[in-house]
Amino acid sequence: MGLFQKRVRVSNSKEPDRFFEGNFWVDSGALYSQVPEDILHHIGIEPQLTRNLILADGRVNRRLLGYCNFRIEGIDETIPCLVVFAPKDSLFLLGVTALENFGVEIDPVNKELKPMLAITGGFLASALPENIKRTSDIKENTMPKRIGVVLTGCGYLDGAEIHEAVVTLLALDRAGVDIVCLAPDRAQMHTVDHITGQPVSGDKRNVLVEAARIARGNVKDIKFVSYKDIDALVIPGGYGAAKNLSDFAVKGADCAVVPEVEKLIVDTNRAGKWIAAICIAPAIVVKALAGVGIKPTVTIGSDKGAAAAIEKMGGKHENRDVFGVCIDEPNKVISTPAYMLGQRISEVAAGIEKAIGELIKRC
Repeated sequence: MGLFQKRVRVSNSKEPDRFFEGNFWVDSGALYSQVPEDILHHIGIEPQLTRNLILADGRVNRRLLGYCNFRIEGIDETIPCLVVFAPKDSLFLLGVTALENFGVEIDPVNKELKPMLAITGGFLASALPENIKRTSDIKENTMPKRIGVVLTGCGYLDGAEIHEAVVTLLALDRAGVDIVCLAPDRAQMHTVDHITGQPVSGDKRNVLVEAARIARGNVKDIKFVSYKDIDALVIPGGYGAAKNLSDFAVKGADCAVVPEVEKLIVDTNRAGKWIAAICIAPAIVVKALAGVGIKPTVTIGSDKGAAAAIEKMGGKHENRDVFGVCIDEPNKVISTPAYMLGQRISEVAAGIEKAIGELIKRC
């Protein structure tokens, strides 16, 4: 049986958003890793082959196996591994083949995984020791951060500002984090023709469905995401923040934030995790946090009306230009004006990229 446990993320290689995380026993006596079959089916893993395996009690049993992606705590790699479909309620086991795939071996004394040197080239490799990196030089890596991005539809007049959302996603991806796109499953306030700027009568759209356009379908209903699932939260702008996450566009400082959105903002903040808000979104963050007595300092640029509403809701506003970022260290909130001031996508991108950079440094 395993000497110790490691946290492992197991995901569907074709649909990476379908995954689970669990504590696996590191088992030097198991050739293959194993996961209860009901959990594998839940994330869409299908059996691809069968093999005769010797069980712990000595019996030989034919079992189904399939491939899925593994990411082991402390190792910054995601690698396909063969896994056994074990009976329901079986232990999670991390087997030898998976460890070899990751280039690690068991240190039974310190109860940890340590890098191992893979020999290639036989005698030739052994004759060139200066070209082999010593295990003592290999630094331990950590699991990538998971950043939630709240999308509010698709289109700046009635949903998420697409430029701001895409620049945000690109900046996060370049930082090497795992992105979790979120949106509330509710009707939009209305639909606006983005050529005329006028509401479209009778056109009813869903925020989650519209957000999926930007996320390429990979978006979660925000009510099913906890602050425990993410390391930080980002809310791009667009009128959707003021129309679909709240009714700020209609009621200003007297607005209310959608309950599941407010809960995630408050819970994330109370957990000591950072929130980045872009464009008009800082107003929604201020309103949500004011309800629990937190009064963050933010910027939406220099718009006097929006700034006054933020102050009335209990926040503090500081003017910034389009390239500027406001960082409230005590309350862990970062904000930037984006299209509240920007005239060009390059200007907006510069401010957002700076804000995301500051967020990544702190989470």
